[in-house]
Amino acid sequence: MQEGVTARRACHILSVSPSTLYYTPVPDRNAELRRRLRGVARPGIGYRMARALILPQWQSEFGALNAKRVYRLWKEEHLAHRKSVMKRRTGAAVPLAATRANQVWCLDFCHDACLNGSKLKVLAVKDQ
Repeated sequence: MQEGVTARRACHILSVSPSTLYYTPVPDRNAELRRRLRGVARPGIGYRMARALILPQWQSEFGALNAKRVYRLWKEEHLAHRKSVMKRRTGAAVPLAATRANQVWCLDFCHDACLNGSKLKVLAVKDQ
């Protein structure tokens, strides 16, 4: 701009929108609510329970607290994701080899198609 170039022309040369020169960021109005949600988040607790825990203090300080707003922030903060737990196998172990007849059976579906386009589906059963 000191060289006599207008702000609009300088923005065009740099491929920047002119509105970025005059933009002032708005402070996040949900920062305090995000902090409080992270504070009450525990495994097994949902956004409704978190809202119920926050609500008494929140109403005295800020007023009403919308459940949809809490839900949106709960999702954005990734507080809703449960940790996946591997299930353990229970019960008796499967025998590896048959010791007598009719002890272990193998089942399998076989799919095929004829030349005329009709489909075949066969259940193959075998005694090991």
